[in-house]
Amino acid sequence: MSSQIDIRLRPTGLVGAIAALPWLVLTAFVGLLSADGHMWPLTMVPLAAAGTFYAVRSQGLLRGKRCLIGLHLHNDQLWALHNDSAAVAVNPGPGSRIGAYFSVLQLRHAQSNRYHTTVLLLSVGRGNLPSDDARRLRLWLRLGQKPVPATV
Repeated sequence: MSSQIDIRLRPTGLVGAIAALPWLVLTAFVGLLSADGHMWPLTMVPLAAAGTFYAVRSQGLLRGKRCLIGLHLHNDQLWALHNDSAAVAVNPGPGSRIGAYFSVLQLRHAQSNRYHTTVLLLSVGRGNLPSDDARRLRLWLRLGQKPVPATV
């Protein structure tokens, strides 16, 4: 591909809110169960609070030692860039979903079948990804990557 992909994600609260949504749904479910008289589900509230905090901090605010802050394509290999200046070779996993404005990338280590991270990419309005970068990444993900042999 002629377009070089060098993406730096921007911190945004909207992506953090989207990432925290499953934890907020868990909190609402726990609230409904406890309103019915069951008090044991309230033990899950600290877990849901910790999950919400971690999701907003790592996906939305891009803070944390191992937080993904960018993606870089070099010699047909995608690299995940972290806050601690580490770069890890990754491949998109089969669970990745690519949309026009919102994408969910499941990234796997290039040398193993182990999942590395999941990253949310929002390219509209106050998203964490500029629209030109999102277009180039979508194009490479759909057309430009070589098939990766599955490792067992």
